[in-house]
Amino acid sequence: MSYFLFCIHAIDCYLLIDILSTLVTVVICGISLMVGIGFCDTVI
Repeated sequence: MSYFLFCIHAIDCYLLIDILSTLVTVVICGISLMVGIGFCDTVI
């Protein structure tokens, strides 16, 4: 049972990391668009 809970917690952690990395990419993308660098094109 504890292993099952750990599994769910691990999945939550991976989701959180995924969301954070996506947010970081979006922020960098937005800044590069404001500055005028085509960083967005290379990522997407």
